[in-house]
Amino acid sequence: MITQKELNSWLFVAMRYLPDSAYLKDLFGRFLWVNEAKAKNSNTTTEAMVGKTDFDFLPHDEAQRIWESESVLVETGVPIQDEVEELTRADGNRHWKSVTRNLIQDENGKVIGIFGVSRDVTAQKIAENHNIAVTKMLKHDLINKTMAMSLTVRLLSSKKGKGYTNPELAFQKLKKKILGVEKIVKRCVLVGDKPSKTITVDLADLVESVLDESIDDLIEKNISIDNDQGGIPQDEIEIEASDVLISVISSAISNFTENSLRYGGENFTIAVGREKHENDVRIIFYTSGTPVPEETVKRIFEQGYTSGKGSGMGLFLIRKLIQNLGGDVWHEYTWDGHSQFVIKIPLMAQGSE
Repeated sequence: MITQKELNSWLFVAMRYLPDSAYLKDLFGRFLWVNEAKAKNSNTTTEAMVGKTDFDFLPHDEAQRIWESESVLVETGVPIQDEVEELTRADGNRHWKSVTRNLIQDENGKVIGIFGVSRDVTAQKIAENHNIAVTKMLKHDLINKTMAMSLTVRLLSSKKGKGYTNPELAFQKLKKKILGVEKIVKRCVLVGDKPSKTITVDLADLVESVLDESIDDLIEKNISIDNDQGGIPQDEIEIEASDVLISVISSAISNFTENSLRYGGENFTIAVGREKHENDVRIIFYTSGTPVPEETVKRIFEQGYTSGKGSGMGLFLIRKLIQNLGGDVWHEYTWDGHSQFVIKIPLMAQGSE
């Protein structure tokens, strides 16, 4: 028959090699025992952690939150089940843990310490945050296009019929806006119902489909598309990445185009090209129109920042999504002072050419 002492001994052996972090603490927050996973996440050894506290291994504010949480546990006796905490590992990376804590009692029922176990849920949390951000971006795009459609309909149905000098052209614009909404709805279904998958698209096709939505406005402002210099590549240039990332890239190019139309003036050129680097591929959106002012560049990707003509969420959400997918996006000035936006796609998301 297995004795309780043997059972406890075997349980500790099992806990030692558990992939989840596990520990025992006294009522002063000092580690009495930690398993291998806990020590590894703290970039130290199990022996080195004994006798020390979270304040020795975490930023002060994070250690303080844990101390306060465990103090409430001791005072109330109510176990903590699957509480998600955001922490900083020894290597500086942020991660999320699902934490369970309970009290340790002696034979007489006296509380003598705390037992805790935590599971890394970083991947799930990133996916959750990503889906929230994608939904916000799609909502942002949908609201903007719906408002534009509403304005077109109101002008077309005005009493004297003078909302537009060319109603037929207005109907064509409205048709394009409706098709744009249809694309957004399809992307909403993609995000909500289907897992991400890797797809391959041609950069020229991607750029042309986005610019086609604004073609009438581009013509009206005498804006040219520079395909001689690679604005729309003449040769097939394939991009292989997740369908979600491709969707975000499409939204980014659409956003850059809309901002160029809004702030760039008239009689200028747009070019969209691609550069291959050692570790990434970069899509570059260039405009020879009025450049983005330096004071705006400093805040253009901030949440809520707007010049008064937008929601201030578009570029913020685009950057957040692309960064969550391992890439990045930024603004830079060319040698002659023009603006261009760069979307960096990690090479690990690319296929061979």
